[in-house]
Amino acid sequence: MPIDPSAVPLSVCLLCCNEKVNLEVYLPRVEVVLREIATQRGWSTPGEVVIVDDGSSDGTGEWLRARDWTVPWRTLRHPRRSGYGAAVRSGLRAAHGDVVVYLDGDGQYRVEELPTLLALLECGCDVVAGVRADRQDPLHRLAIGGSYNLLMRQITGVTFRDVDCGFKILRRRVVESLHLTCDGNLVGAELMAKCGRAGFDVRQVPVTHLPRTRGRAKGADLFAIVGSIRELVSAWDELRPPR
Repeated sequence: MPIDPSAVPLSVCLLCCNEKVNLEVYLPRVEVVLREIATQRGWSTPGEVVIVDDGSSDGTGEWLRARDWTVPWRTLRHPRRSGYGAAVRSGLRAAHGDVVVYLDGDGQYRVEELPTLLALLECGCDVVAGVRADRQDPLHRLAIGGSYNLLMRQITGVTFRDVDCGFKILRRRVVESLHLTCDGNLVGAELMAKCGRAGFDVRQVPVTHLPRTRGRAKGADLFAIVGSIRELVSAWDELRPPR
C-alpha cells in the first residue's frame, strides 16, 4: 500500500526472527489498533507497519507478501540473523513516523495498550518505555532478567527498571539524535542510557506481559548470550556515565 513518507504520523516497527506463527495472530490486532488510533485522531492515514525480519527461515517473508493488508506496510529483511540490536536499528532508521514504536513480534505485549502510552507521550515527554509489570517468563529467564537489569543499572548509572522491555515509543527527534551501535540485546540498555544522558524526558510505564504460547524465545539462547558478553566488553566505556 503506497504512502507519502512525509505524512506518516506513526510507525510501528515489529521485530521478528522466526515468529510467523505469532505474527499470524498478532498482525491483525496491530492493524485494528492502528486504524482505531487514526479514527480517534482524525488522521488521513493509519500510519505504517515496518516488519524487521532478522534472518527468519520459517517462511515469514513469503507469508507477509501474500497476506491481505489493511494498513500501509513495509518489510526489511536481514539475510542472516544479525541480532536484536541490529533489528532495532534497522527499524528505527527505516521508520517515517513522527512517532516511532518498536515492539517484539512474538505477541507477548498487548498492542491494545498503545493508545494509552501514546496519550502519555502527547502530554509532553520524549520517550515512553514499557516496564513488564508481571513478567510472564520461565523462572530461569526471570532470574537472568533481574540480574541483567541490576547489572545495567550499576554500569550505566541510570535507574530504569526494565531496560530491555521490547515496547518503547520515541518521538522523531529522539530517533534522529540517537546513535546506537549495539547489535545484540545490549541495545536496550544503550538506548535508555543515551536517552537519559541526552536529557530526554523518559517515562517508565507498566505494560502487560503475556506468556509465550508459540515459537521459541531467542533472548537467552547461546547466540544472544555470547553476543551480549562481547558487546559488554567492547561498549564498556560508552555505557559508563561520563566522568
